[in-house]
Amino acid sequence: MSGGSERLLRPREVCQRLGISYSTLSRWVREGRIRA
Repeated sequence: MSGGSERLLRPREVCQRLGISYSTLSRWVREGRIRA
């Protein structure tokens, strides 16, 4: 990412955009598949 217009997404926003549940997102973070 470059520039200064990035913003972090809230966990629920990530779930909505990826079409996954909050529990799936939490599991992925625990497993190290994504960074929180």
